[in-house]
Amino acid sequence: VGEASIAPPPAAVAAAVENATGTQLNVLPLRPDRILNAMEDSIPAAAG
Repeated sequence: VGEASIAPPPAAVAAAVENATGTQLNVLPLRPDRILNAMEDSIPAAAG
């Protein structure tokens, strides 16, 4: 019997956020303000 790891859950949540938003986050904890800022930063600037 092996020892359980605690690393997979945060990675799974980060992957779910990336799948839902299309934005990759590499910083934990995944706070709503960080997710929103990353999403806003990924929007291309309007031309003109």
